Amino acid sequence: MSAHDRAVLDQFTKQAVPFATAPIHQTGVDLIFSAARLTEADHVLDVACGPGILACAAAPYVRRVTGIDMTPRMIEEATATANRIEINNVTWLVGTATLLPFPDASFSTVLTRYSLHHFHNAAAALAEMFRVCRSGGRVVVADLGIPAAKGFRFDTVERWRDPSHVHALSPDELRRLFAVHAMSDFEEAEFGLDLELEPQLVRSFPVEGGHDKIRRAYADSVADDTLGIRTRVVNGSIWSTWPVCVMAATRRS
Repeated sequence: MSAHDRAVLDQFTKQAVPFATAPIHQTGVDLIFSAARLTEADHVLDVACGPGILACAAAPYVRRVTGIDMTPRMIEEATATANRIEINNVTWLVGTATLLPFPDASFSTVLTRYSLHHFHNAAAALAEMFRVCRSGGRVVVADLGIPAAKGFRFDTVERWRDPSHVHALSPDELRRLFAVHAMSDFEEAEFGLDLELEPQLVRSFPVEGGHDKIRRAYADSVADDTLGIRTRVVNGSIWSTWPVCVMAATRRS
């Protein structure tokens, strides 16, 4: 296991419950499902499914959902979530996004949310998503879309908050990842995640000394948006709006 994989396991083992209860999970779901064009006949794969929130939200509208994540503690949380709300058409697996343990063309819909910025090789992960998607099926990615000119600063500060963060792709970078695949009917949308900094830090496990460094970086960004997340002060609290891109395409044979 690489040092980065160990960082992911460490962070998301600790974050399993705080992340599952974060007040962001319903935002943008309608756009993601619209891009996926879900039908009751679909078998959906949720890559890097985390605590299973998106998979469980999709389950009532499709035939079956499979969720896969490399962190066993996240899969435990996903299983508990499904049991609690009595979802019985979801299967959970521990596994990696860059080497999915499925034959070619196994699923009619393959999606992932808030995951690519944790991958050292986002292109390999997307290639795997296309590989396991059937011809005529949909591949959908929803992830941060930080403007390229501000990506380096954002990545630096975000790694203080979450050491498993690698790189927030710009919208152009994400489009280029899709463009190399045999696809049609490409579409994109966007939405914003409104986050208050202090509750976000409470749910996080920053590097040593990271809390104060992050607060200073966010405060400095209020003047000219150096982080690319529209940092601002509202009633004495620092808020930001993280831009999220939703990109989807139909896989051609």
